[in-house]
Amino acid sequence: MKKDEEGLSVIMRQDSTVGGVAAATPDALPVFRALGIDYCCGGKRPLAEALAEKGLALSDFSDMVQKRAAQAEAAARAKDFPGMSPEVLSAYIEDTHHDYLRRALPRIEQLLAKVLRAHGANHRELFEVSGLFGRLKSDLEQHLVKEEVLLF
Repeated sequence: MKKDEEGLSVIMRQDSTVGGVAAATPDALPVFRALGIDYCCGGKRPLAEALAEKGLALSDFSDMVQKRAAQAEAAARAKDFPGMSPEVLSAYIEDTHHDYLRRALPRIEQLLAKVLRAHGANHRELFEVSGLFGRLKSDLEQHLVKEEVLLF
């Protein structure tokens, strides 16, 4: 069974939790966010219960996740990277991947701080994770600048 099929089978089980689906099916994350379903601290919650509060059945949610996955896959297939000029490819990398990191890194930092506040007292290892993430974030930000200034 492929990874995406495994994720969808987790969605379709009656005993699935929100966190279990989030971990198994990355395409579910934007759907959870759009629906306002907390998959972090609310991750132990039964998926069926969270969806029922939103007026959705498991099959509706599964359809939404499959649609999101298909859109992402179609967008990726539509790119002709080998046929792009270096200028166009550089602009694509900056507009897609660099911009994504510039948005995602602060968001991850905020989420990590929230998790640390909520669970740090009982999970001291989260402080090490926070430090490691800080170094990763700094390295990535420096890499983006170097790439844009020196390479592109």
